[in-house]
Amino acid sequence: MQNSTPRLVYVLPRLKLAGTKYGQKEVRLGRAEFWPDEDWTWANIISKPRPSWLDIFHEFPASEDDREPDVARGTLLIADEDNWLRENVAKVVPVLYYVGQTEDRWQTPAEAFQHSEFRATNNPAALVSLMTKYGPLLEDERSLQIYPPLGLRGHIRFRVRVDEPLNAELIRRFSANPNDRIVVACRHLFRTQFTDPFLAPFDQDEAGYCACLEAVLGIDSAQRDIGKELGKRLAMIYADLPALPEWVEGLYASRCDFVHGDSGANPSPANPQKQKAYESFRERRGKWTVLRSLCKDVIRHQIEQAAGISNPIRFPNADEALIDSYFQSDDLWSTFKRHVEGENAATRILGLAGEPLRAFCDAASDLLQRHRWDCMKSRPSAKRVANTLRSVQVAILNCPGIEQADKDDALAVSRAAGNGDAEAVKDWIAHHEEWQEYGRGEPMASYLKAIVLHIARYYEETEDQ
Repeated sequence: MQNSTPRLVYVLPRLKLAGTKYGQKEVRLGRAEFWPDEDWTWANIISKPRPSWLDIFHEFPASEDDREPDVARGTLLIADEDNWLRENVAKVVPVLYYVGQTEDRWQTPAEAFQHSEFRATNNPAALVSLMTKYGPLLEDERSLQIYPPLGLRGHIRFRVRVDEPLNAELIRRFSANPNDRIVVACRHLFRTQFTDPFLAPFDQDEAGYCACLEAVLGIDSAQRDIGKELGKRLAMIYADLPALPEWVEGLYASRCDFVHGDSGANPSPANPQKQKAYESFRERRGKWTVLRSLCKDVIRHQIEQAAGISNPIRFPNADEALIDSYFQSDDLWSTFKRHVEGENAATRILGLAGEPLRAFCDAASDLLQRHRWDCMKSRPSAKRVANTLRSVQVAILNCPGIEQADKDDALAVSRAAGNGDAEAVKDWIAHHEEWQEYGRGEPMASYLKAIVLHIARYYEETEDQ
């Protein structure tokens, strides 16, 4: 027998959840339960008939024919107590988003988590009844067909691993206190991840990233000079990134442009240190992508601390790698160049032994593993890059462990770079991806070939990127 009491349900029509356990249908985050929008769920979990008006949500139209687009059946969110769910839905969805990043790695934008509230009853009304900030939306279902936003084109499924130790700790904290500082940080991070710059402009996202860092690091609301304090806290986490504190101080100064406008809170020449940090931050490209990785990684770090994990087992982490490259690439490039510049550089490189050889190999390894052209503060001149490439190419020509065909190929790409022929360099790269393998066979030979390929990748970027 069906219970006559209406039940609060949130529909996420664009989100298709997938657990990592065989046969797993639902994802539970404390008292919140995410279930697939299937007939079985309505009959056995919600115990209400599925409103027919939910079919207003459609997938993208098929491009090859005139068929009616498929109905979008995504995810339903319920809880054991309606008032608790209404109060905390804005927090549980961001927690779901964060724990999914273990598998998703920024592939699914925030638009996929758009949700609408309604009350499921034993006798669903024929009218669409969804709540908005302006009040309830009442509409004849026959007059509505709602399609996905552009940012979800090609979106597949969102996989969640709730049993991963750090995810489990975050869920535990959310269950104990939905206003936990780490939970609030997840909410701010989530709100920055819309693909539509109208919904979430870049400068608004900067304010959101600041709020995320303030929350996760437990910054006191009465703290003065919050930007500097954020820099100090982050310096304790990333001790090997000395440029990070000033950059974060610049972020906070830039955030004031969005929050305060010309209220006097933004930097001025009267405060040269803050002005320098502000200008340095504004000049860097790639800020938005690095900030989301920084926020996600700081959240991870704080969860580890909260769980008492002092020496966690680390697997390759794309977010940490990006942060490292963003703040180290200039130094890595400068350090490597010192090894290959000057007269008779090729002869000197090939004659290295002992400690000088180890220093060269370390610099080469760091360049290959950690340097990224798009993470440099400013794009090096093509002429200087071509000169460095030529120095390495000359070393290849004189290296006994390299075949003549490879020497000819190195000479070809060096000449293309010297002539400023970016298209020829890019074509060369496409046929020499195997050169990225180094450390096998003759060490110097493999290093030199991998370095030529890495330097050539400079030409994959255009001037306006």
